[in-house]
Amino acid sequence: MAVNSDKNIDYCLGKLDEISRKWTCSSRLLMTKDNYAANEFSYPFTTDGIYAIIFNPDVLPEQEKVVPCLFFCQYKWTIFYSVIGSLFALFIIAYVMWRISRYMVKYR
Repeated sequence: MAVNSDKNIDYCLGKLDEISRKWTCSSRLLMTKDNYAANEFSYPFTTDGIYAIIFNPDVLPEQEKVVPCLFFCQYKWTIFYSVIGSLFALFIIAYVMWRISRYMVKYR
């Protein structure tokens, strides 16, 4: 038995479809009293055929597809803080220029 597998969910009695040559799960109903007894499987079947125990774990639901993160998404906080810093520097430069022009007009 596979590690971390559940006999009631991950294993089934598979029957060979002789026309399509594919295995199909015909029963997941265990007949043993102790469902967790090591390496013991007992399934009911009603017709003749070729049977095998199949490890067939349930298919996990498909996860949501993640949209890839492009340039802005990756660097949005860097861009945000760069714009804030640039605006602050521009404000300081504008203030200094204003004070210089005021000084020049006053002492002309």
